[in-house]
Amino acid sequence: MYNSKIGIATSFFADQNFDSSLTLALAHEENISWVQLFLTDYYTENPHEIFTLQGLATQHGTKIICHSPLLLNLDAKDGIHAANLSLFFPQGQEKFSVFHFDENETIENALSVIEFYSTNGFTVCLENFYQDKSKDAFIQNFHNYLALIEAAQEKKYKIIPVLDFPRLFIEPIAEAVDALAYTELLLDKLAKTTKNLILHLIDFSKSSQKREEWLPFMAGIMPYEKIFDLLKKYNFTIISAVLEYENKEIGRQSFQALSESLDKLVSNKS
Repeated sequence: MYNSKIGIATSFFADQNFDSSLTLALAHEENISWVQLFLTDYYTENPHEIFTLQGLATQHGTKIICHSPLLLNLDAKDGIHAANLSLFFPQGQEKFSVFHFDENETIENALSVIEFYSTNGFTVCLENFYQDKSKDAFIQNFHNYLALIEAAQEKKYKIIPVLDFPRLFIEPIAEAVDALAYTELLLDKLAKTTKNLILHLIDFSKSSQKREEWLPFMAGIMPYEKIFDLLKKYNFTIISAVLEYENKEIGRQSFQALSESLDKLVSNKS
């Protein structure tokens, strides 16, 4: 039995149009507790189809994370978009909704979007995201992301950081900064305001991170052993660790190693 925090994304079925039903079926087959679905244009245009997915999740007891296609900016402050996101979640489940951080939006505006979703029953899951990967832009983005989460926490809005660690280790960011040092700084700062995280994970052979360079979790160059040591050091609780591979076989080959890494986080936890 794999650790109950493991999640899989619809990207597992990238070769089959990111099929949500197949993703839910695979999770049930492999006893994976979490599935990250994506609000595609198809579901926006056919929201009744979402009920089929919700029914499958309810039937199998699968927990859902829904990834919005929008950046966290004023465009996301949309009642219809929120209503469509809401349809994915089985009754009674917390509405974990992922948005990418938008470095081009003001903190004030982004905070108003978080307020909108928080007051409408969602937990905003804010994912680190770097549109401009130059060194100066990355550093500014890094600090603004932390500032926004801190501001949202101070206002008691429902927010959870989503950490895509590989984004810190991609070219050219990894060539411009010490990615592991920034990973520790990120965790150190976040630990002062929150203890809950969602993780997005892949591994790879080169920092260019081309799809053909992707490898199973712990089989590549990502320093996951050190990162998971840091997660334990700062006493984080992982809500879900979502594998975002675009190849289901590589994803399946990652289940055992990820399960063992997650198990270690709670062994002899102080």
